[in-house]
Amino acid sequence: MRRRTPSLPNAWRWPTRLLLPSALALGLLWVASPLLHGQGNPVRAQAYKRIQNLRIQQFCRQHLQLINLALTQYVADNDGRLPNLASPAKLRQQLAAYRISGGNLICPITNQDYRINKRLAGKKLKDVAAPEKTLILWSAKPLADGHYMALVANGQTRRLSAGELAKYRK
Repeated sequence: MRRRTPSLPNAWRWPTRLLLPSALALGLLWVASPLLHGQGNPVRAQAYKRIQNLRIQQFCRQHLQLINLALTQYVADNDGRLPNLASPAKLRQQLAAYRISGGNLICPITNQDYRINKRLAGKKLKDVAAPEKTLILWSAKPLADGHYMALVANGQTRRLSAGELAKYRK
């Protein structure tokens, strides 16, 4: 003999048929609401702006790391001496052999040449007194959040405020 599974009474069948689709529709609206209200939400707009700033910083950091790699190779090939940092044009010429194009020496944020520490021109890298506090290159203008991207003599890329940049430049 076959057993019958209990079913809902007739009085309960029609409400469940209405509730299930309406619950699914409400769930879909709840999931899609961020997409519908994204423009008017100031918290989301602020988070989006922060993410964009981080992407720009990362792009600039990659440029500086590529320049650092070329500088490291140049120093290794030239008895530990830094290239002539008198101008961006001279730096481009000296780093051309290390596959650094002119576009890599331009800050992607400002579309201007990176500023160069001319006092390091031709010096031996090991003779730099405080390499963790000595700038080699930095962006000409600040990012949207007011910070500058910089390459330090020890090879690190840093995000510096205007006050920190002024301190490091001394």
